[in-house]
Amino acid sequence: MTYIGQFVYQEGNGGIHHKAFNYFYIDSSFIRILLMEGIFVFLALMFLLWFLFKRYYQLNLMLFVIALILIVLSSVIDQHLNEMSFNVVLLSALANLDYWQKEINFSKRV
Repeated sequence: MTYIGQFVYQEGNGGIHHKAFNYFYIDSSFIRILLMEGIFVFLALMFLLWFLFKRYYQLNLMLFVIALILIVLSSVIDQHLNEMSFNVVLLSALANLDYWQKEINFSKRV
């Protein structure tokens, strides 16, 4: 691991090989970011995930909390965490979430 990342040669299968060969591909998003992007980016990502979790929890956006937990769990086994076409929840760090907030007042039920 380096502070600013490094090139990691990876050879994936792609389903075209019918014999044994040197297969090496980093599937975990967290390991991929740590090795290829470096410690600084990895720590920034951990801070962003912590910030989003804290923000969603304080705003009582439990659907967003659940979505973030599922994305983190999914990213342990896939490489799509930092790809915006697969994961748009990270964009919510810059979004206005007022629309999603709802006050639940059980005393006004009829």
